[in-house]
Parts: sequence; structure tokens; C-alpha cells
Amino acid sequence: MDTTYNKNFNTAKEHHLKFWDKNGMVLVVRLPVKINSGNGYSLENLHTNAAACAESAVEQLIGTTFLADTLPIVMTDYGCISQAELLGATPVYDMETIWYNPFIHDAWEGELIFDRNHKFWLFLEEAAARIKDYNIP
Repeated sequence: MDTTYNKNFNTAKEHHLKFWDKNGMVLVVRLPVKINSGNGYSLENLHTNAAACAESAVEQLIGTTFLADTLPIVMTDYGCISQAELLGATPVYDMETIWYNPFIHDAWEGELIFDRNHKFWLFLEEAAARIKDYNIP
């Protein structure tokens, strides 16, 4: 089964363009993926080890069937995780989830500053570079 792209890519592209022009909708359908490995990686390792993150992301891409308007996009982060940590939250890794310790105590104080040297930003850059270097079929 060839799962490296959406067989209806041109239609999906048209729907995405219409959606962004506020003139339509996009239907995203991904068949469930059974991840073969994670290679025993813990959640913490998947979010702190760029090689593990890249391997897992590529495995998900290859193992996914893209239906309707779903595009083959590889992510190096999940949900709000990168935003929380990049804003200053400290992650607490559990077996199946990640929680963040509170770090903003008064939303009206302080300012948000993007730090290109933040360890998690550097991790995301490295993971993305590793994904780019994979020879995805």
C-alpha cells in the first residue's frame, strides 16, 4: 500500500485553498496508525532526543493512510507541547501524557520573548533537520 501521499492531492489542495479563502471546508481523515516501535522510547525521550523524535515521526508518516483532504505532514511536536515549553513551562513526563508546571502567575505582567537558544527550540530544529534527511519512499 502506497501511503506516502494523498491519492486525491489535487482535490485536497483545491479544498485547502478554498478553506483559507473562507469559501469551503476541509475534511481530514487519517486511518489509525499502529506504531511499530517508538522503539521503546518513552514520552520524555521522544521529546528530548531528536533522533527518536524523527524516527517516530517518519514511522507515523509512512504508516498513515491519508484520506479526504488530509495532507502528509510530519510534526516534530504534539498539540501545545512546544508552545508551553517554549513559553517557559517545565514539562513533567508521565507514562502516557505530559503535564506542565504553572509558570505564569499574572497574565498582565512580563512579556513573551522568543529565544532561539532555548533548548527545546534547538531540539525542534534538530528533529526537523533529521526528518528532512530521511529518505522517505
